[in-house]
Amino acid sequence: MKSTLAASQINDSESLYPNPNNGIFTLSLTNGFSDENITVIDLAGRIVFEHKLNYTQKQKSINVNLNTLSNGLYIVKVHNGISGANFTERLIINNQ
Repeated sequence: MKSTLAASQINDSESLYPNPNNGIFTLSLTNGFSDENITVIDLAGRIVFEHKLNYTQKQKSINVNLNTLSNGLYIVKVHNGISGANFTERLIINNQ
């Protein structure tokens, strides 16, 4: 896993930004989302957010608002149900 203070890029086609953030961030895929399951997990292993995008909702980015979560480190997982592709990224929430 890779995390930076700027946009956290998994590869050239996926990104999570800004990171760190106040609980509001954007997930982007150059090729667009088609059949993705987006999951955010806290360090205790609890799922704190889950969202499913189906093929008819194809879009290039999704805005996520988790500003009710406590400050800390979370794991964002995106899984494509068609191709089986996955990416995982650390997310830092810092509500000052």
